[in-house]
Amino acid sequence: LQKRIAEWMLRLGSDNRTGLPQHEERLAAFAALNPYQLSYEEQLKALQFSATQPDPLLDNIELALALLLPDPQQKIQRLTDLITLYPQSDGAIEARLELALALLDQKNRSEYPGDRQVLLNSSREYLQQIVALRPDTFWAEFARTLLQNNPVE
Repeated sequence: LQKRIAEWMLRLGSDNRTGLPQHEERLAAFAALNPYQLSYEEQLKALQFSATQPDPLLDNIELALALLLPDPQQKIQRLTDLITLYPQSDGAIEARLELALALLDQKNRSEYPGDRQVLLNSSREYLQQIVALRPDTFWAEFARTLLQNNPVE
């Protein structure tokens, strides 16, 4: 529950609030979306394609779309791309966390010690980036907990 509240606090925060009416309307529309609705992905894509540049919400929309991907490899690739496109954005902070979690999941499923170590190191790197970029946030606190629970083997 804390993670969900932090997600919405981040999305509704100053990174996405420019004061421009069109951005505020898009933020309200995004916040009103129901991820359990069958048309959720279509609604996200409609928001994505109607974005004007620059649009501070685009990273969050692309993150939401990436998290819908069922294939772990595709999800990892999309999250990595999102971080590259929007390195300092709030969406990229959350993408780093989701990417670290996906890598930890793959590590836990891998039978090969070499792969497990590479996945652990990659995951820890993304968690350390969160702590460095947003040290006084819930995200950094969550990342620190994950770092403590997943020490270098």
